[in-house]
Amino acid sequence: MSLTTISGTIDSQPLNNNFSYLESIFINSRQYFTLDVTPGDDISSAINDALALYNYIYVPPGNYTIDPAYVQRSFVRFSVTTTFGAGIDIYQMSNKHIWFDGTISSVTSLYEWIQLINIQESDHIYLYYPKLIGDRDTHPGTGEFAHGIGIYSSDEVYIYSPEISKTWGDGIYTGIFYHDTSGVAQGHVRIENPKINDISRNGISITSGANTEIINPIIDTVDRTGPFAGIDVEAEGVGTALPVIERLVIENPRIENCVGTGVAIVLWTLYGRSLRTNIYINNLVSISNNSGLRAYGTTGILDGEIVIKNPCAYDSGAFGFHALEWSGTSPMLIFDCPKVQNCNTLGGVSGDGAGMTIANLTTTTLNNIYIKNPDIIDTRSAVMTTSGIILYSAENIGSKVLVENPIQLDGSATITQTALGGTNDAIILDGYSKV
Repeated sequence: MSLTTISGTIDSQPLNNNFSYLESIFINSRQYFTLDVTPGDDISSAINDALALYNYIYVPPGNYTIDPAYVQRSFVRFSVTTTFGAGIDIYQMSNKHIWFDGTISSVTSLYEWIQLINIQESDHIYLYYPKLIGDRDTHPGTGEFAHGIGIYSSDEVYIYSPEISKTWGDGIYTGIFYHDTSGVAQGHVRIENPKINDISRNGISITSGANTEIINPIIDTVDRTGPFAGIDVEAEGVGTALPVIERLVIENPRIENCVGTGVAIVLWTLYGRSLRTNIYINNLVSISNNSGLRAYGTTGILDGEIVIKNPCAYDSGAFGFHALEWSGTSPMLIFDCPKVQNCNTLGGVSGDGAGMTIANLTTTTLNNIYIKNPDIIDTRSAVMTTSGIILYSAENIGSKVLVENPIQLDGSATITQTALGGTNDAIILDGYSKV
């Protein structure tokens, strides 16, 4: 193996201003190792051997294959010993940089728990322009855990402009391993400009992390197995490192054609653990998903805030935006200037066809909901939006439910409010009264 000195840019990849600082670190690293491979090669051995020796690795132009179970470890899943596989295995490593000028396709794998790139218990890992194609078209059997990139119990991980398609599981999974035995928490992960399409389970799954940033994701078509979300924020794990979501920022997501929701927020496992969770989602564009965003709460206490700023949901199969089981001990859930246009394309009834449905189906008072400047529009000749906004509680509606300054509320009703417990203290401002 030989080293090559870098001068200038690397082959065909242009510098991007967003990445220029860290790209300059790679380019000015003085020396990097170029994989000695030919287009068409299986690079499983070459790239893993290089990771053991070098910190800066370059994958030259070409189409290559990889075995997603080239590196194998065992773990116990509900008392059954199971194989965990990786194509590129960045395990317990530090300061690794890989620049991809080639495209890597998975060979068909018989294993379920695999990922083309595994980043686990590692720190300061940098991936530039990875282009990955999974084995969705040929993968046998069932299952949902064959991911493009898996990031587990790691810190300071930066991934720039990944392009991922046709995975049997998620495009990207970031958090802790569901059956973790390391006890290592997930730290800072930043993913910029991901393009993810034709995915089986979720475009991106976020299950744990002290500080996760997803910038400018474009996700199109998630349609084989549940949850079917573009981005699934679902705190989960049964191992020694319990999940946390301390700070999550998602900027400018564009999500289309998901059988499920554009963004799912499921925080059940965080309640009652004296945690604080802050989630900020800015400028969501949801097109032809079942819904734009769904947030699920539960009983117990969870501090923090969830701010959804300038979300737009177009042509949703059911409702535009939905929150379920939200109470006075949940984080404050803020929809700032939500826009919904032509929801309920599937022709559902009642809450399934509203622009926004905020509902508690259990005997818990609905609370901690703020909807500012909602704009619910139906431009169809036959209006299919059942209500602009539905507020529903099997018990009461509390005084921290506020709908302020509705711009437009198309539908058979503007704001429908139901409190089966008899008390409705919701505050509706600027001319829209209870219906």
